Amino acid sequence: MAASIFEEFQKIAHLFPEKPAVFFEEDRKFSFLTFREFLEQTILLGNRLVSKGIRQGDMIAILIENQPEWPLSFMAAQYIGAIAVPLDVKLPKDDIMNLLVHCGAKTLLCTEKTFETGGGNDLENVISTEIVSIKQTGEAKPEDKTYPPENQSAAMFYTSGTTDNPKGVLLSHKNFLANINAIKQIHITNPQDVFISILPLHHTYSFTVTCLLPLLEGASISYPASINPDDFLRCMRETKTTMLAGVPQLFALLHHGINNKLKKIPFAGKFFINCMLGIFLFLRKTTGINLAGFMLSDAHKKFGPKLRFMISGGARLDPGLADDLYKWGFTILEGYGLTETAPILAFNPVRKIKSGSVGKPLPGIKIKIDNPDENGIGEIIAQGDNIMLGYYNREEDTRRAINKGWFFTGDLGYIDHDGYIYITGRKDELIILDNGKKINPEELEHQYGMSPYVKEVCVFASPVKESSGVTRKLTAIVIPDEDYFRSREIVNIEDKIKWELDNISHRLPGSKRIQGFLIGKNKLPRTPLGKIMRHKIDAEYPIVTSEKMRTAASEDEILLSNETNKKIIEYLSNRLKKTVYLDDHIELDLGLDSLGRVELFLDVQQLLNLDASDILPLELFYVNTIRELFLKIMPFYTHGAGHSDEREIKWPGILKQKPSPTTLNSIILKPTIIDMLINFFFYTGFNILFHSFIRVKVKGKENIPAKGPYLIYPNHTSYLDGFLIAGSLPFKKVLTIYFLVFRGYISVPVIKTLARIGRLIPVNITMDIMELLKACSFL
Repeated sequence: MAASIFEEFQKIAHLFPEKPAVFFEEDRKFSFLTFREFLEQTILLGNRLVSKGIRQGDMIAILIENQPEWPLSFMAAQYIGAIAVPLDVKLPKDDIMNLLVHCGAKTLLCTEKTFETGGGNDLENVISTEIVSIKQTGEAKPEDKTYPPENQSAAMFYTSGTTDNPKGVLLSHKNFLANINAIKQIHITNPQDVFISILPLHHTYSFTVTCLLPLLEGASISYPASINPDDFLRCMRETKTTMLAGVPQLFALLHHGINNKLKKIPFAGKFFINCMLGIFLFLRKTTGINLAGFMLSDAHKKFGPKLRFMISGGARLDPGLADDLYKWGFTILEGYGLTETAPILAFNPVRKIKSGSVGKPLPGIKIKIDNPDENGIGEIIAQGDNIMLGYYNREEDTRRAINKGWFFTGDLGYIDHDGYIYITGRKDELIILDNGKKINPEELEHQYGMSPYVKEVCVFASPVKESSGVTRKLTAIVIPDEDYFRSREIVNIEDKIKWELDNISHRLPGSKRIQGFLIGKNKLPRTPLGKIMRHKIDAEYPIVTSEKMRTAASEDEILLSNETNKKIIEYLSNRLKKTVYLDDHIELDLGLDSLGRVELFLDVQQLLNLDASDILPLELFYVNTIRELFLKIMPFYTHGAGHSDEREIKWPGILKQKPSPTTLNSIILKPTIIDMLINFFFYTGFNILFHSFIRVKVKGKENIPAKGPYLIYPNHTSYLDGFLIAGSLPFKKVLTIYFLVFRGYISVPVIKTLARIGRLIPVNITMDIMELLKACSFL
């Protein structure tokens, strides 16, 4: 290999002059630049920078989205021996300014779009800017120059900053070329490959894999119009993409989509498909023949006809997810690296993938475990030509990171007997409890995040005041998946989350169980590659203070200018003894459960002088915020609304109303002989099961009234509550007891019939609470 990146690229461009280097979309069609054309554009831009006084060793910042202008800017910097400094286009403009000042860049390369979003005129007051285009004209005459030595910095990438502020990592030509050469040696890629670029290029993982590697391999890069799934999937199909590099979140979405479609297949078809996929999996593992793609052809066709590999990096890939994708015919390779290692240290071999492992060290790289514990887990350290020069202007940090040629990654892990590396967590993210127990938060976040009701979760140690002093206890911030709650028709979010977390906790050792949780409404702060930025999270993250400030958008002004809305907010604020805002969540901020919602909506009905039946059918249980409530009920406003002084909810009148015909149809008031025989059969079975095998003990039967209505209220310790009660009471009593059951459990026709005979009343306690109360009153 050549000594500098540009020299190596020039060799490739001369070797494949007419081969497409970059694909890009214009007017809904894909065009391309050949390697010859791309080299010419590089020289034109580089000469322009030289004419403006940029010299070898100067820093050039790049603020460009994923498009051909990005690799053009990077390679132009290499052509003149400058140091490229990629920046995140999504950063606030103040952060961009700070990084520009920190690195001392001489110029900023951007497009018209990023010039505007990055601050426009404010940018020009700090640094000279250059608008980059792949349509430059002129004579691309290379100047005579001495290319930089291999140990000179080629680029400076800023770290993600998950536990600290970002640091500038200086990487040399030698670092990058050593990493590219190592990747080539494991024969994952070839010049016929087409890489799609969807990950932000200011990260070394996406830059190396989807930009530098293809340009130095003679492969092609395709740039979709956007990262919208429709756009990038169409780009993959039309440019015949072979390599898709992504982060675990991307592959989780793919897995979710395929899994949902498989779930919708009827039982017989699903059974057949699963059997065949099992056979195909065995065949693939033993012979390498992959037939699953033919069975799941619809899923595979979305990615185009040529996709060979998916590459996962940036964060931990769920082993179960990887196993499923492999079974479904996809080949997903997980690797491992850091910004400081340019970046790849390890990769899974194509023919010997180990799920859960990040693979084996690349050729030329040494990896070992420093100070391992009794389980072989310790800090991962690495040695090789890809290790960074150091942190920019942070000599002490550099000395701590590199000791005697070994780079201390800060990652914890172990190496198995086959040489495969497993990551178990970050050293600086370990939670050390008061009893000395060390907890890996990522492990617990994975466990608790398995609940479909949990969208995101972050585990941390929260200080708690006790009589003995302040102790640190495991706490979680939980972001609920409100779409999933809505699909399941559940509104008691906090109760359901507690139930889910408690059930998961029972499967974990005592020291790893969270002892409290907070529910948040906003997304957790993450890096573009999906890692939680823990230094931005504290115990008060999801707590909304009563004095929170709101920016009044035009919609807010319209809603708040309405007199009826004003009265409703004033009334709710007085009733709840707190200031109510438009974006307050009805449960998470106002603390109203399903029954509280009913009372809230009946209060609103009283204020509007409307009958309850006019309001409740509006699916008000689906609304989450006061804003949504207003948008739902405003069409029902009348001129007289808001003037009723009556506040009392007339429950007796409501409960005298008959339940719906559907509910009435599910109620048998006088069982037939056949009904009683069927009941006796099940009753006997429950008695044998519970009293002979489980040895249930029953106390207090004498407290059940001989006559009149009464309620039996189980405490929901298990799904067997109703069955336990049915098997524990005298048979005559059982025939007079009606059981409320979640509607979703008895949707099958045969079970519906048995449910009616067994006096199971199908309801949804959260969505049909009025119907439930009417049914109980009727019975």
